[in-house]
Amino acid sequence: MKWLGTRILNIYTVQDCELAVRAIKEEIGLNAILLVDERKRQIEVEGFNSKNDDNYTAEESPRAAACYCLSPMYKILKSNNPVDWPTWDLTWWKPAKDNSISERKRELIKAGALILAEMDRLDRLEE
Repeated sequence: MKWLGTRILNIYTVQDCELAVRAIKEEIGLNAILLVDERKRQIEVEGFNSKNDDNYTAEESPRAAACYCLSPMYKILKSNNPVDWPTWDLTWWKPAKDNSISERKRELIKAGALILAEMDRLDRLEE
């Protein structure tokens, strides 16, 4: 990831930015960018920043991520209350509205962003 940061710091023009985005898509894939975009949305729209994340020391973020990964199983069981959901308010649980591929990918993007949040929290602990 240090390489990626170095590349971004060397962007000077809109054209450079477009070339950098194209290179990033080719090297790490569009889905990885979608995870980062979702994490950014969680921070900017939902207010889940590092200060909040640092309070979640009982595997809350990975547990929520697991629930999104397992969401189709909950639908099969006809359960609106995921067993492993952390002690967070259940209104934060927002599974897919239908069985479409786009909705399933949205669940996996949410899960990935929650994993990113946990990894960042662990990095801060290491520092």
